[in-house]
Amino acid sequence: MRVVKLLSITIALAALISGCLPVQKAEEAQPTAAPEKPKAAKIETEEEKAAKIGTLKVSIPKTTFSPGEPIKLTFTFKTGKFELNLKKADLSPEGLLARTVIKTESGEVVQPKSPIKVPSEGEVIGIGAEAMKVERGITLKPGEEVKVEVENLLDYYDLKPGRYTLQTILSLEVFEKTYIKKSPRLLEIENEIRAIRLNPKIPAQDKEAAIRNLRQEIEFLRSRGKELETLYVILDSVMGRTPKIKSNVVSFTVE
Repeated sequence: MRVVKLLSITIALAALISGCLPVQKAEEAQPTAAPEKPKAAKIETEEEKAAKIGTLKVSIPKTTFSPGEPIKLTFTFKTGKFELNLKKADLSPEGLLARTVIKTESGEVVQPKSPIKVPSEGEVIGIGAEAMKVERGITLKPGEEVKVEVENLLDYYDLKPGRYTLQTILSLEVFEKTYIKKSPRLLEIENEIRAIRLNPKIPAQDKEAAIRNLRQEIEFLRSRGKELETLYVILDSVMGRTPKIKSNVVSFTVE
């Protein structure tokens, strides 16, 4: 009722104001401006779409190398606006090189010494109806960077003297779901912490000290490089592939 009353008051006020204005004769009425045409929506290019997902940069320490001199590459992948769950292998040295194209000065594509095999760390977790196929993964937050180094391009390519260009083009599978697998020792420590908390016979002060010691052990193991938690992507939760993410083009010469 209140909305209806407010609406009627608004209409009445508009009528009152219009009634107080002098009425123009038809011949004095101002011409009505033609309505503006709606602007066409901007269509994003594939490059613009890709930039929202991530960017890829390839850097090289110098542009001229002696025959047999190691050629080191550094790949820098940076996410855009979104969090990404990816296969870890896709951002490995082999995963990036498998999507890299090297060309001679005449435009001929250089083939690797042998097919570059991308490492696969897949497995099945769970039993029966709860079983699921997973693969080692990585979760990248928006704006996060990952650097991947290839120590020597010549381990993969036989590059004779000449001028070359190199570019990497990625189209990455993105997954919705992940799974974290804990190491046996981490599970043991967590079970010990849980048991201590639930034990009514242990004084509160002793509980705090014991739990603190166990947490310190976790931190110590992590500081020593122990992998206590392993992230996997769940393969049947794939959301699709990214647009093509193209790196910069690197030019170099083998003398």
